[in-house]
Amino acid sequence: MNIVHLGLGIIPVPPGDVPAGREEYIYQLTRHFSLLGHDAHVIDIHASEDITRKRQAANVQYHTFRRPLLPYPYRKGFPFLRRFSKFLLYPFDVFQTWLFAILGGIQLKKLLSERDIDIIHTHQGEIAIVATIVNKMAGNPAKVLYTPQIPTTLPKWLRKVALWPERIAFKRIDHVVTLTNGFKKWLSGEYTIDPKNITVIHVGTAINDIQAFMQDHPKSRMEKSIPIVSTGGIIRRKNQLTSVKAFARITADHPELSLKLVGPIDHRDYYDEIQECIIENGLENKVEIMGEVSKEELYNQYHSASIFLFPTTSEIQPTVMMEALAFGLPIVASNIEPNSDVVGSNEDIAILKDPFDIDGLADSLSRLATSLELRESMASKARDLADSMSYTAVSNQTIDLYKNLTTKKP
Repeated sequence: MNIVHLGLGIIPVPPGDVPAGREEYIYQLTRHFSLLGHDAHVIDIHASEDITRKRQAANVQYHTFRRPLLPYPYRKGFPFLRRFSKFLLYPFDVFQTWLFAILGGIQLKKLLSERDIDIIHTHQGEIAIVATIVNKMAGNPAKVLYTPQIPTTLPKWLRKVALWPERIAFKRIDHVVTLTNGFKKWLSGEYTIDPKNITVIHVGTAINDIQAFMQDHPKSRMEKSIPIVSTGGIIRRKNQLTSVKAFARITADHPELSLKLVGPIDHRDYYDEIQECIIENGLENKVEIMGEVSKEELYNQYHSASIFLFPTTSEIQPTVMMEALAFGLPIVASNIEPNSDVVGSNEDIAILKDPFDIDGLADSLSRLATSLELRESMASKARDLADSMSYTAVSNQTIDLYKNLTTKKP
């Protein structure tokens, strides 16, 4: 089967040390397609030598091009504009997306003229629109799929204004792939999509990479220490302030606990609120905000931890929670639908609470801190669940979908 995935044009595929879930998803998925014997292609931007070597090792054909380097508003590099960057630099973001869509469309047209393609898989509305136009103009029978990640927490009027390409894309593509059942239901209602044209396939977890890391880094820490880790960008919807407040309720009874917040500081005002809470509760020696770290250091923090805390208020796909499962961490998380889609409602793997139930979260952490037996039992079941969500499993599910779509009669 000949498969083409189009990147997003701002962060390269693979993303290297930059936290970028969709780019990592494209890289891992196409790499596993190749391992399964399929002809996998990725259309993307030029990248560094290290990333280029990683692309070559994946045995995937990358079709790349250069594009003007413009400011990217959601990453470091413009600290003096950080508070307003999403608004001030939004036009640059839109321009870069459309520029990549057009230049990627040219690459796609060239590829379609050279060989028959069965599947064109896109990950951005603008890119999906261009891909459907190029595919139709080329007379190619390829099916065009789209995996959207739309911020559901935006006001509806803002979604209509800023995300108008999504509505066009959903009308033109052949099939939608979503990452959770909850997001499928939301998409179906928001954009009036027939649920039959939406398939849920979870993002995979790089089990092999994580297992190799754990083998190369034997776990070592003081026996009485119980580190808690919470990962994700420092933004209000990730709800780290609630994490700190819940942690503060139990530190007197559990001096063995510590908390690390790992992720880029995207909202400075929210970061300041968290720091103020830490100081007010005298937790300077107990809570550390690490900020953005390399992938190796991120893995190190998972591996060193005993508990994963994740009271997020909104997610499309809780990728970091899936990473925590792969590291065998017992989980205390919010009971939002994307989280329960992954772990279910059974507390054998994760304890899910209302994201603003500080007492409930604190009691759950205390329960885990008190019982080594419970932590070990949950850790074992977490690893078993993570194995079922490996990229090998996810790539097989995706290939099955591709085959069903390409063999289905119109």
